[in-house]
Amino acid sequence: MQSGEGGGGLDATRPADPRVPEAVKKRVHCGAGPRATQYLLLAAKTGAVMRGSLVVNCNDVRLAAFPVLRHRMFTNFAADSAGSDVDDIIAKVLKEVHEPGEKDCQK
Repeated sequence: MQSGEGGGGLDATRPADPRVPEAVKKRVHCGAGPRATQYLLLAAKTGAVMRGSLVVNCNDVRLAAFPVLRHRMFTNFAADSAGSDVDDIIAKVLKEVHEPGEKDCQK
């Protein structure tokens, strides 16, 4: 979940950002704040070390996203009435956010 251009990173959970996925615009009352970014990184690093790597990859971030973000985002009435929960929205954000690749490093 890369931060910066294109609504990436945890900016993609904040409905006020114009670049966010449609699901966030319509169904999130309050997105993840700055501390969520810190704890997502810490959890991803922990996951990498637990699997024996010193390098965090996108899968480490994906695996940490649900437990870290679940209680840091709040749905609105539209989401509640549609039966959507925070996990549905996190899944959509993970699907839509650009994952950095080799091309991103060659700038």
